[in-house]
Amino acid sequence: MTGPYVVGIDISTRAIDLVRLDENVDEAEWLSVPLPGDAAWDRVRLIPDLMPPAGWWAEVYLCAIERPFARARQDVVRLAQGAALACIPTRVATWEVTPAVWKQHIGIKQNVKPSWSAFAPSLFDEYWPQDARDALGVALYARDTNAAGIAAALAS
Repeated sequence: MTGPYVVGIDISTRAIDLVRLDENVDEAEWLSVPLPGDAAWDRVRLIPDLMPPAGWWAEVYLCAIERPFARARQDVVRLAQGAALACIPTRVATWEVTPAVWKQHIGIKQNVKPSWSAFAPSLFDEYWPQDARDALGVALYARDTNAAGIAAALAS
């Protein structure tokens, strides 16, 4: 991977999964940030200490975060999203993406979790867990949507 990069993020109150996707080739790397502890409130408070350092973001120009959905404890999940958002350097453009939008982009139904076969084989190891695959789907949506916007602007 050589960069520049787009990052996709999947958030829960137990972990934050980040996938850094190369802009120019279908290569990605996954980083899981486990949030230890019993109480969700305490886990969320750890996020600033556990997120990747500034150097990890050096070649990142765009980040997309999946809009979290939880039937219970929605307030804590949104706090986790806010804590993660605050850790992204302000120079990095950041979008919020719904599951329906990124899933439509990769061609799966909203109620389906992406299997490894939903992606180009070169992108990742088929043994990546579900949350990593979700973060990859978010990153792919952001990278492709941004590229299409640039192409449309240059064609005008």
